[in-house]
Amino acid sequence: MKRRFLACMLALTLSIMGLGACGGSQKPAETQKAAETAAASSGAAETEAVETEAPVTELPETEPPVEVDWTGDWTATQVGMQGAIVTGDLSALEIQFTMTLNEDGSATLSMNDDAQEGIWSENTDGSAALTISEKTVPVVMYDDGSAYMTVDIDDSVMNILFKKGTEPEKKAAYDPADAEKITDPAFPTGSWKALALYTQGICVEGDLSVFGAFDLAMELKADGTGTLSFNEDSSDLTWTIGEEGLSVNSDGTTYQVLQLGEYLVFDFGDDMGGISLILTR
Repeated sequence: MKRRFLACMLALTLSIMGLGACGGSQKPAETQKAAETAAASSGAAETEAVETEAPVTELPETEPPVEVDWTGDWTATQVGMQGAIVTGDLSALEIQFTMTLNEDGSATLSMNDDAQEGIWSENTDGSAALTISEKTVPVVMYDDGSAYMTVDIDDSVMNILFKKGTEPEKKAAYDPADAEKITDPAFPTGSWKALALYTQGICVEGDLSVFGAFDLAMELKADGTGTLSFNEDSSDLTWTIGEEGLSVNSDGTTYQVLQLGEYLVFDFGDDMGGISLILTR
């Protein structure tokens, strides 16, 4: 199980990195195929791809602020695509979305080095309309001052959240740096499943199957035993709480597990490129 698991984790990471490296032009089916090829070359068992049309990830509806100032530079801090949301420093994926709205009604929408000129206007309800290449896209401002829009890039629908400025705070939705050691053995006891993946300053949450088959679960029993399951494979584990917090041993490998609020952070260490999984009950 360990070999297959690490191979699929590697494939997942490569496919996430590939999303940005190709400038967002790689279609989901091609991305999943690349992940499967990487897993197969690493000795992983073949997994039949299931073609599903994942729903577009949408942000919750909120009321816009009383005073709306659309003019200026905007930088993307969150991208939603095919049911998955990417947050944090998108430059790790070589993705750079920017939007500039000028007082004279002119506008520029850029992805990496591809800049497109257009026009924009403000609607009576406080929202904005951005017209690029004869296509008009509605832009909504949320109560925290962020702007949200949906665009169609190379036949892939993407939801983009912008923050005002050229260097806004780029915080991942779940950051292991905020996690703490676990000292209470009652907290981790129970069943857990994968919620998100964190690597290189970015967090991917939602439908991780967008980047290849992925289904991890863990059960920790009160007697210090449990199981770690990945797709259709599972193995026994033991766990203890010591000076370093919670340690989980499976297949002869020990992993550190931290607490991030109500979640667990499963740290795979430097051997897996600093990948961490965020687990939820």
